[in-house]
Amino acid sequence: MCNDKTAQLIGPCRPVCEAVRGSCLQYLRDFGFDWPPNMNCSLLPKVNNAETMCMPGPGTQWASTEPPEEETQKPTQPVPLTIPGSSNECSPGHFYFNRTGVCVPLCNLNHGLAQTDRHSATTYLAALCGLSVLFTFSSILFFLFRPHVLPTFPEKSLLWSATAFMFSSIIYVFSMLYREEVSCTLYAGQVLSVVSALPHVPCTAVAAALFYLGTAGRLWWFVMCLAWKEHTLQTASIDKYRRQVVLVTWALPLAVVMLALMARSIQADPLAGVCLVGAASQVLEGVFPVFRECVLFLVVFVPLCAGCCSLVGSATPAPHSNAQPQPSHLGLFGCIYLVAAFFYVFAFLHDILQPAMGWTRSWNVVSAIKLLLDPFLGAVAGLCCLVLIISNQYRANKAPSGYKHGYQPALLPQCLPPNRPQPEVPRPVSSNYTSTYAATPRFAC
Repeated sequence: MCNDKTAQLIGPCRPVCEAVRGSCLQYLRDFGFDWPPNMNCSLLPKVNNAETMCMPGPGTQWASTEPPEEETQKPTQPVPLTIPGSSNECSPGHFYFNRTGVCVPLCNLNHGLAQTDRHSATTYLAALCGLSVLFTFSSILFFLFRPHVLPTFPEKSLLWSATAFMFSSIIYVFSMLYREEVSCTLYAGQVLSVVSALPHVPCTAVAAALFYLGTAGRLWWFVMCLAWKEHTLQTASIDKYRRQVVLVTWALPLAVVMLALMARSIQADPLAGVCLVGAASQVLEGVFPVFRECVLFLVVFVPLCAGCCSLVGSATPAPHSNAQPQPSHLGLFGCIYLVAAFFYVFAFLHDILQPAMGWTRSWNVVSAIKLLLDPFLGAVAGLCCLVLIISNQYRANKAPSGYKHGYQPALLPQCLPPNRPQPEVPRPVSSNYTSTYAATPRFAC
């Protein structure tokens, strides 16, 4: 502060400097900085008097007879951040939300997470999303130009599943690119992370879209296993209701998403910054994502077992059978989801049974399985679909007549009944003429 009656500038008192240092030091260290040496609080006057003038600041005990200890003797302990609307019950780096009485973390802080863990999470997530988009987009292009490469309903169901996971991977990438706009919101002048008590429209839209597409992709995986089982039993009754199956598969996840929105289960993930359904608490995670995996695990397991049992000891189809050849490796593709769902449920139980380990507060096997499940399923579904398309095209090029749609074996010439008198063919006078009709071979039944 400048004053025309004094020759020197009037600076802050030592308690003001120490209070600011205690509030800001923790945040400086989070970003890798220390307190500046030229702002040494020990060089400032302790109290404001006639000899040493200083600005005490609001709420400081500058008149105290016991000055604080020197900075070189004992480091000052950081005090919790005091911001408008905050409460003493909140830890540093949190904002007290008056409407619900919860402490909301600030968006631009690490909150105990290492920067390397965040970098690893975003790197693996982006890599799997890229593979999912690459494999599935290639399969879609191949199918658009050559629709005959996926002739059966089980094979088309695998393509639909990969397509749903591909769009979810695109949303994952979009959410990571615009992390601050999606998973952070401005409230009372503070940039806060989105929690269930503080909803944010972009975060809610991203989480709802991810949960819808993930559920739809899993349902199409189930339809693939069910249709494959029907084809192995030579019934294929599901083909008669294709339109109804398509409508139900795309519409059923909407009801589940509505329940998740009403339960306020959406929150931003601290590792990748992606808004997810069930991230608000472990209870909501068990109600929505984990319960979904358990139900779909059972409904996928049943048709796979029935299809495998029908294949054991089944007779080889006749060479001239009109039934289209069904690839048996579709059942193997269906088993991949069973393995992935089992590990996801196992990771959830591991996190619940060992809460002191803090598995979700760092990058490890448990947090990786829970975060990367959908992009992994998308990459696997896209790769399996691409391999299936290439193998079908190779077999069609190698034996085109055997795999042509609508192929029918050539009919033999009609035979004449035995002992039937043949019509007399008039012959010309010339004996050198030979009747072509008389020389035509006859087949007896």
